[in-house]
Amino acid sequence: MIYMVVERVRHMGCGRSSKGNIYSHYLVISNLPTRLWCKALKNATNSQVIVVTGLTLLATLLSALFASLILGVFQGSASQPMIDVRVMRISRVAVVEDRVMWDLVLSIRNNGGLAFEIPYIDIVINDDIVTPAGFPNTRTPALAVMPGELKVLRIVIINYNDPQTVGSDAIVFSDKRFTSGTMISLRITDSRGYMVLVTLPLP
Repeated sequence: MIYMVVERVRHMGCGRSSKGNIYSHYLVISNLPTRLWCKALKNATNSQVIVVTGLTLLATLLSALFASLILGVFQGSASQPMIDVRVMRISRVAVVEDRVMWDLVLSIRNNGGLAFEIPYIDIVINDDIVTPAGFPNTRTPALAVMPGELKVLRIVIINYNDPQTVGSDAIVFSDKRFTSGTMISLRITDSRGYMVLVTLPLP
């Protein structure tokens, strides 16, 4: 190809020096590799720009995807639980000498699409577990809550061993360690094994 360029320059009548030597076509031949090198360098630079741009876009997409996943996890963890337990009222209703009774009313709502039962409720006090004297209506083995339903549960806490003095519509916990100011943790477990912990002091 270089030979063809030289021949073309010669036939185009390039100027000669005083010694009759052709000089212009040497200039054309010497510039040809430089042009090719510059063109290759330009192509390489363009390729690098394309690669950098592509990596930047990829990093941006991955960051957005990661952020959306984190947001999804956060929203999933912050969503409304299947079982919602709230304290509606707690009060000290009777005091006879050292015999004290507390009345605790809870609301239990089923936010899910399936019914569940509450087969187990206990109280943790000073790292010990206190079990109830019995559920209301002993013919029903567990408290059932339908989807979307809210049920009110009454719990009576006494510090003496005579649960028969309490009405049959309540769950009774009896232990001498129950005193005013004592911090208790009420554990409510449903039939799926999901546990709700409600911690509060006795007034």
